[in-house]
Amino acid sequence: DILPKMTGLSNLNICFDHTNITDETIQSFTTNALLHFAVLEQVKLDLGYTKVTDQGIIPMFKRMKALKSLDLAFNCTQVTDASLQSLTANTLAQSPDLEFFGLGLISTHITDQSLIHLFEKINPKIKAFELNLSHTKITDECIEFFAEKILPSFFDLQSFSLWLMNINITDMSAIKIFKSLKKTLRSFTLS
Repeated sequence: DILPKMTGLSNLNICFDHTNITDETIQSFTTNALLHFAVLEQVKLDLGYTKVTDQGIIPMFKRMKALKSLDLAFNCTQVTDASLQSLTANTLAQSPDLEFFGLGLISTHITDQSLIHLFEKINPKIKAFELNLSHTKITDECIEFFAEKILPSFFDLQSFSLWLMNINITDMSAIKIFKSLKKTLRSFTLS
C-alpha cells in the first residue's frame, strides 16, 4: 500500500537475504509497486538464500529501465539462464546510463552462454562492476570472452571485483583478466 505512493522514489534497497521469501512476494512487489517507479535510478535487491525462482524474477526485469545503478544478489537460489536472459533483454538493454552493475550468482545454475550474452549488453561507460560466480559451472569460455572482448571496452572503469571461487577455470583466464585491466582502476578485487 505504501510503496506505490512514493512516486518520487529514486533509490530502492531491499534485502530479503536468508528469509523464506518466495515468488509470491516478488510478484506482488513487481505488480503493485515497481510499476509506479518510473524514476528509479538505483536498485539494490538481495534475494540470496531465498526460495525465489525464475517465475518471480523474470517479470521484475521488464519493469526496470533507465537505471544508473543495479546491484542484484541471487546467491543460492533457483535462478537460471532464463532470468539472466530477461535481465539482459529488458533491463540492461534499456539502461544506457548504467554506471554501477553488481550481480551475485553463487551456487546458481547459470551457464557460460547466458553470461556471454549478458556481458555484451553492459554499458561500456560503466564505472563500477562486481560479479560473483563462485560455485557455479562457469568455465574459461565465459571468463576469457569477458576478459578479451568486454573488459577492454569499459573505458572509464574505476572499480572492478570478480569472485571465481571453486569454478573450473585455468591460468589462461586469470592471465587474460590481468592483461585487460585499465589504468583508470582505483579498486580491484579478484578472488
